[in-house]
Amino acid sequence: MIHSVLGTRVISEVVTKWPMASGAAIMGLKATAADVLVQTVVEKRDRIEPERVFAFAAFGTVYQGVIQYLLYLMVIERIFPGRSFRKVVSKVISANLVTDPLFFFPLFYIFKETIARHGVNGEIIKSALSRYRENCLVDWRNSWVIWIPGHIISFAFVPTQWRIPFMAAVSFGYVCWLSATRGEMNKKRR
Repeated sequence: MIHSVLGTRVISEVVTKWPMASGAAIMGLKATAADVLVQTVVEKRDRIEPERVFAFAAFGTVYQGVIQYLLYLMVIERIFPGRSFRKVVSKVISANLVTDPLFFFPLFYIFKETIARHGVNGEIIKSALSRYRENCLVDWRNSWVIWIPGHIISFAFVPTQWRIPFMAAVSFGYVCWLSATRGEMNKKRR
């Protein structure tokens, strides 16, 4: 018991002192673990696809760790400061109807396509965005099932410095779903 209390205190100090760096590390590890879990347990692969793991690790670290920190804790929090009902609803709408459709999903598809094709150019970006356009309605619906309630809890109750770690915990299941439905690197997406 004492170790878990001390461990929690140390983690709290790290998260408070280095929120973006700790968020990037937590999100990168979470995304990696989620994809490896899906590949080994859900898909029952004999061999893990390293490019796919790298795509999820890179996206988890860069977008979910760094960019979401900036969007959720710096931008959205400054535009809608506080925890009143109106502010929380505004934050939830901003996250689910603005940042995810305009930033999260397009960048996810671009990251994945870039890693799968070992480079980036206009054609690769066009292909990634075309794939996103094909899947966007299903992707948004599936995202909202988890993230509307997740963001309500996050913005209404979770202390700011714990928001990215909280989102990592919630998004573990979401990233498993994303890995299972959009993780395949070489086949046509569902």
